[in-house]
Amino acid sequence: MLTLYDGVRQEGQQWGDEHGIEIDENAVDRIEIVKGPASLIYGSDALAGVINMLPAQPVPDGTINGHVETNYQTNNGLIAAHAALAGNMDGLNWSGVVSHKQATNYQNRFDGRVYGTAFNETDVSGHIGLNKQWGYSDLNFSLLTICRRFRMAVAIRLPGNSLNKLLKPILSDRLCLMQN
Repeated sequence: MLTLYDGVRQEGQQWGDEHGIEIDENAVDRIEIVKGPASLIYGSDALAGVINMLPAQPVPDGTINGHVETNYQTNNGLIAAHAALAGNMDGLNWSGVVSHKQATNYQNRFDGRVYGTAFNETDVSGHIGLNKQWGYSDLNFSLLTICRRFRMAVAIRLPGNSLNKLLKPILSDRLCLMQN
């Protein structure tokens, strides 16, 4: 199965089925599915079919629109917000999408808290294009930042507490380069 976003192969997460696709679901407007072998068109990766996720089309000329959404989930304490804005003035069309999600470790009745499942994700994507009589030109960009949080328990007891003072600034409860 080949996965595309606006015709671009998504090959960032290939080591297991438990790893999701690195695409912001809020930036997807519609999904095209090609069932069966499509390797003649898309290459050998598409032997089982193709899933192509597509962003929104430019808004009509002379239009600016946008929306804001929020989300909360109780199982993992997910708090999410999403904002989108798009416009088209005299053939110059643009759009932007910003999303942020933050969740704690989820829990179920069999295992309790499942550690290592907390995350902090920020997505930014945009588009700028020009549509004129001669044709069109588009520039698209996207940025996906996922920070997984792991809880660490370190108990070191030494006389004078010298090693604890040394390790405290180095070890934190978040193993991520981006801090909130």
